[in-house]
Amino acid sequence: MQALFEKRREKQLGEHLDRFSLANAKIPGIGPTRIATLASHGVATAGDVVANKVLAVPGFGPTTVAKLTAWRKTREASFTFDPKRGVSASDQATVERDISLRRTTLERDVGMSLGRLKTAMAGAATYRQALQGKVAELGPRYAQALADVAVAPSGRQTHVRLLALSTAVAMIAAFSALSPTRTVSSVGSSLRVTSSLSPGSQPSIARLQAQVEIPPQPIPKIQSPDPTVRTVAPALSGQSPPTSQPGVRPPVLVGADRVTVKLPANVRVSADSNAQVVRTAPQGLVLKVFARNAGWVQVGEDEPWGWVFSGLVEKTP
Repeated sequence: MQALFEKRREKQLGEHLDRFSLANAKIPGIGPTRIATLASHGVATAGDVVANKVLAVPGFGPTTVAKLTAWRKTREASFTFDPKRGVSASDQATVERDISLRRTTLERDVGMSLGRLKTAMAGAATYRQALQGKVAELGPRYAQALADVAVAPSGRQTHVRLLALSTAVAMIAAFSALSPTRTVSSVGSSLRVTSSLSPGSQPSIARLQAQVEIPPQPIPKIQSPDPTVRTVAPALSGQSPPTSQPGVRPPVLVGADRVTVKLPANVRVSADSNAQVVRTAPQGLVLKVFARNAGWVQVGEDEPWGWVFSGLVEKTP
């Protein structure tokens, strides 16, 4: 509105020049045909006579433009500015209409942007909840992994000896399907391999397997040629934690005994190293013993949690 008010003189001058039509002008060298050509290109009054606009009309050069410009100046000389005249109502209505249109556009854009922002916030909240659930799920696994790394054997020689032992056990399992005699020979060879490990340099295989909870690999029974005679291969030293198998004696209840967790241990749903882990018991935690079963201890507080391998706990004085 302020800009419209400041351009009152230009507005009054334009209205003054628009009252002079080229059709009524007497300009030497510009007849009705040329005037019609100018009108077809939007030059019909003195207000339309602008040098660049006339030069754009085909057939009009600088000489003709100079004549038209001189005619316009004679009409400008008769103009008188009236400072008392305000802005016309039609011009004000045009400005207000433009302002209203722009306001409507801005309000629509703000509303749409707010909706997109709310959608983005909801998506971010859902994604954050999913990540929090994943963290809660992986947290106990990460803690158990750290505990396993802490107790895992280190040193190249130790790993070489463990590899030799596992290879011997695999050979026993493979040969047992070929010949009972060959199987017994393989058992003897594996025992010699185990006994060749120096006690001073090799950690206890049973202790290492218990700490990292290696799944048990029992030695299969050997069927002799005589179906009435059955020979069982001797168990290797360092056998991993026993698992609960059909036919094992039922759990032995032990009353109010308590044990202390020596190392972070997995608490499983059953006395089986392959059973599902329900939680991880931290080191130093004192738990109540509810039952024992084949090398496993059922522990908990007010009620049983699950089963842990007995090598990972010790009796509390």
